[in-house]
Amino acid sequence: MDDRKLTVGWYRFNSSGGWKIPETVLPGYHCSGLRPGWLTGLHPSVGDGEVTMTVCFTQRSNNCKLNREVKVKNCSGYFVYQLWPSPHYYAVYCTATDSALGDPCVTHTVLDQPWRSTDCSNTECSAGTWMGDGNLAVGWYRFNSSGGWKISETVVPVNHCSGRYPGWLDGPHPSVGEGEVTRTVCFNKDNNTCIGNQVIRVKNCSGYYVYQLWPSPYTNAVYCTDAPSGNAPDTADSASTCKRPSNDQSPDEEEDYQWIQIKVTGDGDMTEEEVKEALIAKLREMYDDPNPQVEPVPNPPDE
Repeated sequence: MDDRKLTVGWYRFNSSGGWKIPETVLPGYHCSGLRPGWLTGLHPSVGDGEVTMTVCFTQRSNNCKLNREVKVKNCSGYFVYQLWPSPHYYAVYCTATDSALGDPCVTHTVLDQPWRSTDCSNTECSAGTWMGDGNLAVGWYRFNSSGGWKISETVVPVNHCSGRYPGWLDGPHPSVGEGEVTRTVCFNKDNNTCIGNQVIRVKNCSGYYVYQLWPSPYTNAVYCTDAPSGNAPDTADSASTCKRPSNDQSPDEEEDYQWIQIKVTGDGDMTEEEVKEALIAKLREMYDDPNPQVEPVPNPPDE
């Protein structure tokens, strides 16, 4: 199918196949077309009125070579779109329901990149190379490294996080009950702490955060992560509860860590890495530890 012969006008999508154009990159050969169309930004709020946005049509490995400007309006319960004919044969405007887009707490890309840490000055953590997110693909991401697991909520000085223009979150992270929220990432450039900002989405997954990110506005602008010293999502601000006295200490003395042995059994559907990720998330939630260590050990011999 394609939308090359679509009449210019205002449209509302309303079917079992979806009611809004998806906001994430779609692979080719989806939505009954060769070149599926998706929205490059967030849908507007009611107060935004009519906004002009871009629909990209995925063609091979180029996600946005073919594109079309459209107008979008939030009608408080549904969206309407002023559409034009698609720019190529078998190029279609795609639709999705929220559930069809998947839960980003489950479906996301993990970024294990310690060089994003706010503690990294200049290029000391990136082997002398300035880093940047200008080519980052649109999608949901989770930060999980020794350099941090959440975007910093305070202004980051220039030339940090291995980038010239560090990005920080202008607002608090959401609670679990808030669901997906819209936030702004500010980039500190030439000591203007909030220039070239980027609107993103954030979700609290009860143990970690996921972010729907777009490419940064400058070549060497990066999304920064806090060094892992803060509390995990939805935990108290008190001292870590995982510090407990050992057998040869008095109750007033505490050691820096505690060993916990956990036996995991299953039907074999999960890989060892998936089990490890699930345990880390649960330990963060239970023990207020932003960076718990999980070390697999072999099964003990049968007695």
